[in-house]
Amino acid sequence: MTIKPNQATAAAAGIWAALGGMAFEQWHAAQPSLSSLSSNLLWGGFMLVFVLLPLFFFVIGPQPPFGRDWIKDPAERARYFLGVRRVLVWLVSGVAVAGIWAGLRHLL
Repeated sequence: MTIKPNQATAAAAGIWAALGGMAFEQWHAAQPSLSSLSSNLLWGGFMLVFVLLPLFFFVIGPQPPFGRDWIKDPAERARYFLGVRRVLVWLVSGVAVAGIWAGLRHLL
């Protein structure tokens, strides 16, 4: 099965990162007895599962890297700007969900 990143998968990855990040942050703050090493390992695991892997598979995609002269090739330039648009969708959806979560948390 090949994963083809698009704007919907980018938005889902942003929502996943925001929900996971807010929940993990609340859980992590409630753990006062964690050592520095275990805290850093937990943060690393969070980054891997909620940010880096979804970013690679659902936003950027496993396509070959761009060449140094991507700006001269119209096809590569179009593919690059589609990738930039997906990254922006990922960021905006994550920020929107985190903002809604934070707003609801202060209301309750």
